[in-house]
Amino acid sequence: MNGKSSREILAQPVKRAARVIARARLDAVREAYARFDADQPDGLHDLRVGLRRLRSWLRAFRPELDDTVRGKTRRRLRDLTQATNAARDIEVWSDWIATQPRVPPRARPGLRYMAKWLQADRDAALRKSTKRLRARLPNQLDALENELSSYNAPVPADDDSASETTLAVAITELIEHTHQRFTHCLDRAGSAKGVSSIHRCRIAAKRLRYLLEALADFPLAEQAVAQLVEVQDALGTVRDLRLFVDGVVQRISVIAMIDARRRAARTLHMDVDAASSPVLARVRPGMLLLAKRARREADAAFEGFRSAWDEERLASLEQQLGRLIESFGPG
Repeated sequence: MNGKSSREILAQPVKRAARVIARARLDAVREAYARFDADQPDGLHDLRVGLRRLRSWLRAFRPELDDTVRGKTRRRLRDLTQATNAARDIEVWSDWIATQPRVPPRARPGLRYMAKWLQADRDAALRKSTKRLRARLPNQLDALENELSSYNAPVPADDDSASETTLAVAITELIEHTHQRFTHCLDRAGSAKGVSSIHRCRIAAKRLRYLLEALADFPLAEQAVAQLVEVQDALGTVRDLRLFVDGVVQRISVIAMIDARRRAARTLHMDVDAASSPVLARVRPGMLLLAKRARREADAAFEGFRSAWDEERLASLEQQLGRLIESFGPG
């Protein structure tokens, strides 16, 4: 961050400090994009993480950045980030299937079909997102860098005591607000079936984590980040597996529809082109077996998470964040 520690940055005017950190995160995205563009392993993953960290910071400090950072730039970065979601989800599901223990012979056709289907969908989604990122992301990063290069700071000329709000004051309010949002979402996440509530809780934890990551010189911040990573991982597992179950149900519905059309066409002695679709009776046992395993694993992961994050653990995190804020000193 321009060679300055996070302790020094906290004392700076928030409009300047927010841009310093945003530009540091923008540089990290550029480095990740270079690895992605070179087709290096984990290049897409690193790029996704970098974009999320950057966008989360831009969102948190929107009031301080809006005088130069355009809404159009924000929306385009959001759309490019979301364009990678499908490939990421499918890759997670494929990796999970690869870890499954042996299945009964009757279920193996379904297992093979699922692996083949997901691989084809992943390749298609990856080609689409890669093409879009290479065509548009570099220009958007250049635009954002230009927008972050300056800011307006009106100060009353006749007020000797006028001073700009520091990053310490602004980030204190954001940490407190985002932590409250996290605990509120956690209260509403009642079971592994509530995918949307789980996702909101995970997003809140992620946003709090990305704020704290800017405070690298504070051990308390580093400790809190480690706990929030644990939250993300646990809730991410629940969300991914529940979405996988939903995907299996939808795929079975599609195959059933094609199967019914195939049978009707044969009864009426009509030609039907459905060679690429499997016979439902052959693949359904394996697909349902995987869906049941995923659902059980998601439920177990959620119960483990709720057991680990009880009231005592939540209170400990709140106290930890309080001590961190106290360590900032006077704003």
